[in-house]
Amino acid sequence: MAQKESISLEQFKQAMASEATRKAERLEERNKELKELNRKLGAEINRRREICRIMFNRCYALTQATTCFMCGFRETCDEERSVMKGGRQDGK
Repeated sequence: MAQKESISLEQFKQAMASEATRKAERLEERNKELKELNRKLGAEINRRREICRIMFNRCYALTQATTCFMCGFRETCDEERSVMKGGRQDGK
């Protein structure tokens, strides 16, 4: 059997520190990726909300809200319109 090579306490500390540093760097990089993804998805949500607001307004303007009885999204339309007007502050 081969005898295992022993390392000093200082070498062990350096090895552990470098492993922790590598792990911290990976976590930092992943954190940056997730923040960028969150920013992109937030922008996409805002873009789609703006499109919905325009569509809601168009529906109200062209049909005087009579199509709301057929499409079944009256509550959604009212909620989105109130959010876009600043009626609700909780962001929902």
